[in-house]
Amino acid sequence: SKANRSADALVRIILDSFPGFRDYVDTSDIPNTTSGWETATSSPTVIHFYKRAQIAVADIWAALGRCQPEFTPFADSESPYKQLHNCCHFTDMNAVTTFPDYRVPQILRNVGVMKYASSLAKAVDDQVELEKSGLDEISIRAATVVAVEDLVQKVKEKLGSMAVMDDSAINRSKLDKLSEDVSAVTIDWYLWQQGEKLDRQNLLEPHHRVRTTYY
Repeated sequence: SKANRSADALVRIILDSFPGFRDYVDTSDIPNTTSGWETATSSPTVIHFYKRAQIAVADIWAALGRCQPEFTPFADSESPYKQLHNCCHFTDMNAVTTFPDYRVPQILRNVGVMKYASSLAKAVDDQVELEKSGLDEISIRAATVVAVEDLVQKVKEKLGSMAVMDDSAINRSKLDKLSEDVSAVTIDWYLWQQGEKLDRQNLLEPHHRVRTTYY
């Protein structure tokens, strides 16, 4: 309830409460001291990813807040599930980015959305371990966030044009509702699931490798 139905606020609460979730890179190499977190939250040289904090919020939303209020067991106003739904029915899920790890950039590269420089491509394909928080890892993760945001926009535009061309009011309503559900989170889920499927079939190139606790 402290987050007041804001996914972004809950991410910030998690970050303030759990240092292990503070997934950021300071490009100016500010020493990691006890005051580093306060510096990081306002520094223009810091790149924030927050994969684990954001996916925690998304999972809470998926389990308790995404369902419609009339859906059982949320229908009973006295039910504790209803109260949880009210807290977790976040109104700003579009503030959450994709979860930049290893699988999403792997499939984005596989389908041609992302293309690595030849030296980076060789290192990834040869399964060479990249430097944690190094330029290559930062570039892959940042490009993943940007690429998914672009995909969200493209999908929404496609659904919007389909709705305009459809003569059925019912179909237009369904398309509009589907468009509202499109976000970096839902696109991430789709990409992850496709990536897992293709990986089991050995149809993906190697993903980048980094020793990290952030993903």
